[in-house]
Amino acid sequence: MDTFLASQPETYKQLLKRSIALYRASFFKTAFLALLIAILAFLPRLIAESMDTHLYLTPFPWALQNIGLFLINLIILLIFIAILWHVYCVMRGVHEPLVEDFTMGVKKLFYALAATIIQNLIIFTLTMMIFGLLLLLSQQRVLFYPSIMDILFTWFIFCAASLFMFYVITLFIFLIPCIAIENKGIGAALERTIALVWNHWWRVFSLQITPWVCYFIIMGIITMILGPYVTPLWISILNLVIFAFFIAWFAALLLVQLKDLELRKALALKQHDYSYP
Repeated sequence: MDTFLASQPETYKQLLKRSIALYRASFFKTAFLALLIAILAFLPRLIAESMDTHLYLTPFPWALQNIGLFLINLIILLIFIAILWHVYCVMRGVHEPLVEDFTMGVKKLFYALAATIIQNLIIFTLTMMIFGLLLLLSQQRVLFYPSIMDILFTWFIFCAASLFMFYVITLFIFLIPCIAIENKGIGAALERTIALVWNHWWRVFSLQITPWVCYFIIMGIITMILGPYVTPLWISILNLVIFAFFIAWFAALLLVQLKDLELRKALALKQHDYSYP
């Protein structure tokens, strides 16, 4: 593949091939950062399994475990921004040292954190509204009654609510990439990701879930084969290593599809201009 920047919108298969090519080109320079993310992400689980205990969040925000988990997530966010920036540089054929990647991560960290908090607040608010609606319908004796029609209606409502939440979550999938590589503020990044995704929801969801499906299938097979013979700690360590291999692919796929959606939007605007001289 001569370039990692497409000149026109592409199909699912073409985007997948382009993301894998970009992943391969950026793998060795992002491998260390990806391993750091994997270690940090699995650190609480590894500690819990090595000590044969459980680490729980508490309702007290200043509890030591809550602060520790917050700092871990903050560092993971910083490193992931650095990976996005490096993969983006590879995508454009620009070579930057690792220090520059971290510098960009630090610069964008506050905006990414604030945007993530806003995103989670929106999702939490909508979830509570749906929960309240379901509770109201239950109190009005519309849901959870044993007749066939009520069972079908209850099933339909839950499926519709779940689909709606998947749709909303997918709307924000390019929030961090928009902040990391497009130099946008929080409001502009929120507007950008929603504008790009809202009418391409299934295209985005079906492509972005692909690495996760591959990852969970691989882990499921490994757990099924090795589970009876090794301890959960070793399964977690193996999970950590495999997860590290996938992180740069997640980043590459995000950037490849982000550029594809931008091409689609530009093409739609051009066609609109041609239709109204």
